[in-house]
This record gives sequence, structure tokens and C-alpha cells, in this order.
Amino acid sequence: MEMPEEAQVSMVEDDGAVTIIGGGILTYATAQEFSDALSKAALSADEVTVDFRPAKFIDTQVVHDLGKAAVKLGHRGKRLKVIVSASEYPLEVLKMSCYDRIMDIEVE
Repeated sequence: MEMPEEAQVSMVEDDGAVTIIGGGILTYATAQEFSDALSKAALSADEVTVDFRPAKFIDTQVVHDLGKAAVKLGHRGKRLKVIVSASEYPLEVLKMSCYDRIMDIEVE
């Protein structure tokens, strides 16, 4: 049985722009750091980007956190940007959620 990849979360701040990088397997149990960083960034950053290119899996809690952040940013006249790999699972989840209506999804 293959062991799941551990979640990795990092945040880069640069002059009002915040990029949150989520990698591995992001679930409710492993993604609290992601949730906290995204929530904080959505309240004050000029630009917020989530980079899921290194992510293999995101669960419904992570999708919920993305939606909440997109709404917070929308109230401030801004949009969340999410970058995903064309070959990984997070893209499919975002497509099914119709989140392209409330955030910018960039496929690489």
C-alpha cells in the first residue's frame, strides 16, 4: 500500500501580493496551515494566488476554504487566482465546483 504524500504549505509575501503554495495531499486533517494562511491573505492582501501545481489531492474542506476566500476578496473588489496542473486532481474538483465564476483558474 502506497503511503500518502504529506501536505506541504508555504506562503510568499511580496509588496501586497501573497502566494500560497499547497502541495501533496491537502485534507481537513493536514491543511489547517493552508486554511489559516488563505483566510488571513483574503482579508488584507492586494493580490492572492493559490498555487496547487504541486498538489496531488484537495478535499472538500480545502475547496470550501477557497470559496470563502474568493467571497472575502470579492467583497473587496478583488479576485482569487488559483494555478493548477492540467494533469492533477485539484483541477477536476475546481471544475465540478464551478468556481471559475468566483475566482480565476489558470491551468498549466
